[in-house]
Amino acid sequence: MIFSLIFLAMSCQKDSHNVKTNQDIVLDKKISDIKFFLRTTLNVQDNQVIYNTQTKEFEVFNLKYPLADIEKRYNNANEFKLKYGLK
Repeated sequence: MIFSLIFLAMSCQKDSHNVKTNQDIVLDKKISDIKFFLRTTLNVQDNQVIYNTQTKEFEVFNLKYPLADIEKRYNNANEFKLKYGLK
């Protein structure tokens, strides 16, 4: 009986590490779109564009680009976004 209660209590607990907020989802989409932008404009493979969440930098061929700088370029790339159907 005690084992059943412990098992039930453990199974009812939510794994808070796997729950994504709306803000996380929006950030993931933004990073994904910017990675696509870098891959396409720099003509490199997907695995050559790395995003570091701790430093908030993209790295391509050992060159580091701050997220804020690349985000500005991406935001001004209206023709690119129109061509590839991005927002």
